[in-house]
Amino acid sequence: MNALGLDAVGYPGHLTLRAAKPEDFDFLYGLHRAVFQDYVAQVWGWNEAWQEEHYRQQFNPSANQIISLEGRDAGVIRVSETESEVFLSNIEVLPEFQGSGLGTSLIRALLAHARRFNKPVLLQVLKVNPAQRLYLRLGFSIVGESETHYLMKASPEGV
Repeated sequence: MNALGLDAVGYPGHLTLRAAKPEDFDFLYGLHRAVFQDYVAQVWGWNEAWQEEHYRQQFNPSANQIISLEGRDAGVIRVSETESEVFLSNIEVLPEFQGSGLGTSLIRALLAHARRFNKPVLLQVLKVNPAQRLYLRLGFSIVGESETHYLMKASPEGV
């Protein structure tokens, strides 16, 4: 994601990305809870103790970048890239910043980056998560599904 260049983001305000650190666990878990608790509860039910322990076991700060706006932590993004594709593993924005265009701007920058290298962008989204409407508007289409998730793809020529 650093390769994107924040000048390509086009979001009003001072937006930065920084590598997550182990001490960001509380912020990131709180963000995860704020963003996904309702959706997880709809699909599997939410058990706070289990969720926190599972998150702690899977926690890999080096894979995440904290999204900061005007010096305030506002979300997280995790992107992996191979020779043939870009995978948006995770994007979470605090509820008070949702709908402001922050996530849209970052995804558009990611799509522009992938287009420069002629790579598709893939992501997975819970079927109950309304963010899928945003992804469809940004040029993603559903290319697969499981019982709980859609696999979505934006081809470089289509975005």
